[in-house]
Amino acid sequence: MPLTSFGLKGYNSYLYSHNQFYMEFLKACNKLTLVIIWLLVFLACKKDPKMMPESSTNVEVTPDPIIPHAPPLADAFGLAVPHLTHARDVDIAARYDAGVRWVRRDLSWTKVEAVQGTFDFASTDIVVDAELAMGMEILAILDYGHPDYASGSGGDSHYPPDDLADYGTYVRETVTHFKDRIDVWEIWNEPNFVNFWKPNPDPGSYGDLVLVAIYEIRQADPSAKIMLGGMLGNIDPGSYGGQPWGFLEAVLSAHPSLLSNIDILSIHPYTWLQYVEPEILSGVVNTFQIGFSEMVLNCRDIADQAGYPNIPIWITELGWHTATQAIITLGVSEEKQAALWVRSCVLAFSLGVEKVFPYSYSDGSGDLTDKESHFGMMRYLANASTTSLPHDPKPAYNAYQTMTGLLSQCGFEKDLRDDLGLLPTEFAYRFSVTNSDDVVIVAWSTGLLPVPITLNSIPKSMISTTGMNLPVSSNVINVGSNPVFIVM
Repeated sequence: MPLTSFGLKGYNSYLYSHNQFYMEFLKACNKLTLVIIWLLVFLACKKDPKMMPESSTNVEVTPDPIIPHAPPLADAFGLAVPHLTHARDVDIAARYDAGVRWVRRDLSWTKVEAVQGTFDFASTDIVVDAELAMGMEILAILDYGHPDYASGSGGDSHYPPDDLADYGTYVRETVTHFKDRIDVWEIWNEPNFVNFWKPNPDPGSYGDLVLVAIYEIRQADPSAKIMLGGMLGNIDPGSYGGQPWGFLEAVLSAHPSLLSNIDILSIHPYTWLQYVEPEILSGVVNTFQIGFSEMVLNCRDIADQAGYPNIPIWITELGWHTATQAIITLGVSEEKQAALWVRSCVLAFSLGVEKVFPYSYSDGSGDLTDKESHFGMMRYLANASTTSLPHDPKPAYNAYQTMTGLLSQCGFEKDLRDDLGLLPTEFAYRFSVTNSDDVVIVAWSTGLLPVPITLNSIPKSMISTTGMNLPVSSNVINVGSNPVFIVM
């Protein structure tokens, strides 16, 4: 679960001194800057029409030959759902209807061994079996510690055990129990974040725990895939010399051969305060802030340097909250959340990410000052555990459903920005439909004004972010901050 970086060295003074007023001021400055840029471009173009960027007038999009082996995205869409929550039949069905084919779940040590020395998987079985029966797969997290095995934890389960053999027993029992149902295991969640590894994140100790887990998983289920714990973005730079994934580098420095036994890397590239847009480059907001694309590419660079250039990368958490009254960590509107889910997923696929798991299914409260409870694609439903009523969907639900419906039978083909000569605030990506000559172009702009793009033919159809059919009568398409899906 994403949390702000309160308590991390080098961050306290920043977060407390740059409050909500600062963020509003930053937004105003960004808008003013864009207005000035557009005004200068307009005046220059008025003086000399030849200076008008081609991307804003008459650019032709001529599809390249279809790449026949572009990996299909049929099972690339997941959802991070914490612990064993939101497991009613109506919730499971809603996730499947949204195109979710993977669910990330905590199979927490304290849940399956509530009584020391006794493992009980009954309640976990119910949730896992229901989601499997619906047609979804489970990414299971082996987290966290257990107060009965960690002296000095004060009842907090986020301390690692005193004896790693105890964690190994939990891993062995859990993987053995689920080996015919769960194929992918993630070792801990956000071990680089002080809230989830106490008293302080420790790369060497985490690596030691991973080695124990690897051994037990391989013994219990040799065919299982093993994933490093998803690491929280925009946390490491303050502690690891500005490196986006400095904790991961430190883990590999302490255990150089670790990746030889890891099948998948997992990252949580949340943007700064879960507010900044994914297209914003590193350092624009402050010296610590790392851009979304840079986080993904840096993870790939680390794997390359370690000798594993082809190891898959999954984004197992990502999101923007809609707690618009939260202090310091400003929320976005529900409409913007929907757009950012689509934009970040498309960017991820363009960068080679294999699967994405936005966070999360449902809001946990109606309190708009409660940031942590407002990452969901569904609105809060009071007394959800005692009713069969469905949650009310946010626009993010409809957006995810639209994206999965259009792209699940596609493979990513090409970043069109260079072909179109687009400005830095304009984005377009092409996906090829499997076993078809059709393509789907996902396009948007982060500028203040819609951008016209001229295609080489009239699209077959055009769909809005949330699934509405848009009128198409021309080969000139206007794109704004809400992505459009253009079927050619």
